[in-house]
Amino acid sequence: MILVFILWIFAFAIFYIIGFSVVRFVERLWPKPTNSHSFGTSEYFFMGFLVLSVIAGILSILIPLGTYVLLGVCFLVVVLFFLQLKVFKTIIGIASIAIRNIRRRDFFIYLFITLFVLMVLSQPIKLWDTELYHAQYIKWIRNYAVVPGLGNIHGRFAFNSMFFVVSGLFTFEIGDILIYPLNGICLLVLAYKLIKFFLNSCDSLWKSVFYGSLLLVLFALVSHSLNSPSPDIICAVLIVYAFLYVLDFDKTKLFGVAHFLLLSLLIFSCITYKLSSVFIVLLLIPALRLDFRRGAWVSVIAGILVIMPFLLRNYYLSGYLVYPFPSVDIFNVDWKMPIANVIDEKLWIESWARIPGKTPDEVLKLNFIEWFYPWLGRIGGFERIVIAVNAFLVLVFAFVIVKRERVLWGLIAIILVNLTFWFVNAPAPRFVYGFLILGFSFALALPIKFLNISSKKILANRHYLLLIIMFVISFRYFSYPIKKPSAVILPGPFGKAEIEIRNDHFSYKHSLSDSRCYNAELPCTPYPLENVEMRGDDLGDGFRVAKMSQ
Repeated sequence: MILVFILWIFAFAIFYIIGFSVVRFVERLWPKPTNSHSFGTSEYFFMGFLVLSVIAGILSILIPLGTYVLLGVCFLVVVLFFLQLKVFKTIIGIASIAIRNIRRRDFFIYLFITLFVLMVLSQPIKLWDTELYHAQYIKWIRNYAVVPGLGNIHGRFAFNSMFFVVSGLFTFEIGDILIYPLNGICLLVLAYKLIKFFLNSCDSLWKSVFYGSLLLVLFALVSHSLNSPSPDIICAVLIVYAFLYVLDFDKTKLFGVAHFLLLSLLIFSCITYKLSSVFIVLLLIPALRLDFRRGAWVSVIAGILVIMPFLLRNYYLSGYLVYPFPSVDIFNVDWKMPIANVIDEKLWIESWARIPGKTPDEVLKLNFIEWFYPWLGRIGGFERIVIAVNAFLVLVFAFVIVKRERVLWGLIAIILVNLTFWFVNAPAPRFVYGFLILGFSFALALPIKFLNISSKKILANRHYLLLIIMFVISFRYFSYPIKKPSAVILPGPFGKAEIEIRNDHFSYKHSLSDSRCYNAELPCTPYPLENVEMRGDDLGDGFRVAKMSQ
């Protein structure tokens, strides 16, 4: 826990200083409107995180993102800090005063949330996908520039979530312990913002319910994999934050270039982290209505900067522009994955999201009723509740239209479009945690708003209700640090793979641990590679299907 907390401070300082510097640079080039929104701590943090993510994506095409690159980033941050030393001294002084002035009751809420997330990250990583390919893929990113045809040795490597790229910079390994701090610190920054909104909603029951349920459902859904580099978590965080950013817009204030830049980075980065979030791009519409000319060119430039490294990495990893969508088939390179493998991967995603453990041939031929009930029985009980509440969002949507709440109308419409796309294609709840969380909170809170329901008793005791529910959610994570006191300092160890060495066309490790390679040395594969060969003498030269080279 202590080490994770230190790494959080380290990551926070990097992101905040970069974000602050970028905003100041942008506002010097394009001065913000006089009556504009001011940037806060979370805005600077996410600006820095997303800008560094874009830079990491570009660099990853040319060089490995290991320790030396991180040291280069640290050097840059130190230079930026001392160039703006007077400003940062003022910021630190203001922050110190604000911390000292926090009410004791509010302080305990912030403290409990922080300890909760620290306890989650002290647990051993048990997420199957991290054991299967997350850790291995990040290991490739840290040791090599983008590897042509890497998807040929494991199709999951071609998924190319750009969150893994920036995670390559912030992965810390101590013996058999792996620490991935980014999901935790990003969630914590969002949680602090939600707590602030929650505490400031003392005169509004519907706002208290909305912000409180966002916080509680977010933690309830993502805690189990928060210590992993899962893109599902960061996408949920970015989606919720982007919606809050638009919802919190004050009609009397204006958006500047820096505001459009942050919103655009939130949206396009989320898409490159997880393609199932593609329709979050619709969130640009309510923002562009504020200032179309200024917002459009910022969004286009930001979109190009974010999307281009993603497409280039797709090209190298799989030979396709967007994987696993074989319809976008425009290249003919020697490392290109066989189209049959790409189609098979796509079908497995769709079928596994409905009924895992069965082949696509068995699942995809089923009609809606035949797959819906097994799917509903498979998902967790709390996820079932969240989805059921989201089903009432259609009624809430109709009510919002009648009330002519244009901003809410647009936001709920975007949520419904994304949920519909998800349910039709690959209805695994984790693919759309962010939209499910938002839909749940809107469905609970808006009826209270429109029916003008209020309760002084609930508002007066909402802090205690929040803490009680949060304690119930977090209770199961308390046992590990108690059973293993060393977790107070270091997180639990990562698993190890049982492997065998194979020499087909080249020497590699094959996992005997249910296809999971964990953190084994490269290259490690979940299955034997009888028809894959290296393209050169070095692993960085890439891989190709042997028959394509003949």
